Amino acid sequence: MGNRGTIRRLAVAFTLAFCAHLETVGAERIYWAQSVDDQILRADADGKNAEVLLEWPATDDVVGIAIDPVGLKIYWVERPSLPADLVQTRIRNADLNGANAQTLVQWPLVIDPTAIAVDPVGGGLYWAQGDGDQSEIVRADLNGDNPAAILVWPELTDPKAIVVDSAAGKIYWAQGSGESSSLRCANLDGLSVCQAPLLEYPLVIDPVGIDLDTAAGKIYWAQTFDALIARVDLDGSNDERLVEFPESYNPVGIAIDDVSGRFYWAQTDPDPIGTLGHKILRADLNGKNVEAVLAWPEVEGAVDLVLHLVAPGFCVTNGDCDDGQFCTGMETCVNEACQEGSSPCTAGETCDEINDVCDAIPCSAPVVSASGPRYLSLTPAPGNDAVAMLVTGDPVDSTVSCVSLYVQQPESACVGGGTFHGLTCATD
Repeated sequence: MGNRGTIRRLAVAFTLAFCAHLETVGAERIYWAQSVDDQILRADADGKNAEVLLEWPATDDVVGIAIDPVGLKIYWVERPSLPADLVQTRIRNADLNGANAQTLVQWPLVIDPTAIAVDPVGGGLYWAQGDGDQSEIVRADLNGDNPAAILVWPELTDPKAIVVDSAAGKIYWAQGSGESSSLRCANLDGLSVCQAPLLEYPLVIDPVGIDLDTAAGKIYWAQTFDALIARVDLDGSNDERLVEFPESYNPVGIAIDDVSGRFYWAQTDPDPIGTLGHKILRADLNGKNVEAVLAWPEVEGAVDLVLHLVAPGFCVTNGDCDDGQFCTGMETCVNEACQEGSSPCTAGETCDEINDVCDAIPCSAPVVSASGPRYLSLTPAPGNDAVAMLVTGDPVDSTVSCVSLYVQQPESACVGGGTFHGLTCATD
């Protein structure tokens, strides 16, 4: 279920240097995966500007997604629905715009996965997989190297969702169904498991999503039973029911927006031909002011969602990076980071910022009547470096650019005394 709360705040400290000239205030963006066309999509936090980032065959039966806000990557885990395709089970990542998708870990190291999370601070990739006595949580490096199980049965059973608290060095997960349902935690290295469940049946039943509000010391979860969104303190006390049926309907994931003080969740319509239930909704952290931000047909068959903080210094479009200067060229936004532009003028041209044009560098040269190449010192326009050019024996038109003169008589024509760009030139 991805990186959450603290990770987004920590990531801001790593990224404020990007595009320092931007004045945009940080805001969240929604990323979600859905079964229809095996898509991964994103939109602004208010539901605007929805776009498809990835779809089949780059993705196939995605069951969980996560964001690395430092490395600026989307991670996702796939679990093919057909038994014959299980060897295609894999974990992949891509740039935040969907480019450069690649496989990191695959079957048999990834078997029956259910959820994924990222610890960008510690450089860890975590995923939950298996059920019964095959249940485990695995950690690998962010590039997929060095995978190793850190938690195994009976310390966990049937994990459904996981979330990482980088600052506290903890991993939390939701597990089980019916009377075996619970919320649990452990250290990120898996060596120390919380002695007792944070919460268990009947207070939690059939959990499917989990996230943290570390600033308030709360864990939020979504469950299919009662279509409930609820929260509890990190020590397991003060559980609260926030949103439930009919305001919520078959939730499949949850994500905390600790910038605006809201939480988001995705839900599906269990009716195969139904459309009204397919939505992404949000509410205040206390469960008040529920509203839909995305609905069918933009959302159909959602399986997970995550929020990504577009912090001050990040960019979304090329326009966010534009410094308004002609002579610096066109700045571009590449994977949410601004890239400097290059001068629009070519060699031998000077840039006029006032008129937004490139002017040829004028040359001041004497008239040459003798034949053969000559070594001439030419005076360029103010602000440009002095240059030396070779010209033919024909009279020199001072309106012709220095570059044009150089093209007429290349350096290879120089022979005999005199120096031109390190070459010897004829002067007689």
